[in-house]
Amino acid sequence: MKTKRWFVLLGLLVVFGLQNIGCDRMPSPTAPSDLSVQTNDEIAAKRKAPNVDLEPLEGLTIVKSWSDEKLIRYYQGGALGKKNVAFLYIFPETMSTGEDTKVSAQVFLTSEDQLIFNFQPDYLSFSEPANLYLNYKLLYDKLNGNENDTFVLSWWNPDTGEWEEITSSDTNNQEFKWDKRKKFVSFPIDHFSIYLISKD
Repeated sequence: MKTKRWFVLLGLLVVFGLQNIGCDRMPSPTAPSDLSVQTNDEIAAKRKAPNVDLEPLEGLTIVKSWSDEKLIRYYQGGALGKKNVAFLYIFPETMSTGEDTKVSAQVFLTSEDQLIFNFQPDYLSFSEPANLYLNYKLLYDKLNGNENDTFVLSWWNPDTGEWEEITSSDTNNQEFKWDKRKKFVSFPIDHFSIYLISKD
């Protein structure tokens, strides 16, 4: 009888242990698992490619560029991009399309020492803010920057046809978080815009 109780107790301990293994490996909102990104070439081929408006780049020479296209499953949430350039985390069931959506991210390093981030489709919005991370290491390295440099985040206003400053790396703003060591700025968005990072 005592032996049976020991086996029951041991079994409970094993079950409890298995339930807790890997809890610390769960993806956080700022670092979702790559498994949350679902791509499907066959579905993507049936969808119209997003229109890309590169008006802010007219007259500029592109030194380096990077792009990525994914299908984001809105009901699972998803991540887009590479952390060392641009990264977007979309919360589940918040996309205005209400369906799998082809999203593109394009990053341009210009000859004018500007880093421009363009996300499409531009009509996409989120009922709850998505977290956007923009890494400016490409620009920092090109300028041989140092920790005391000030970088400015701006957005393209299509109504005025001009860049409008949002914040800088020297500004203490709870919404816009600058990590000077890792060279990125993160902030919530409720729709897509075109962003620019430059040295002040």
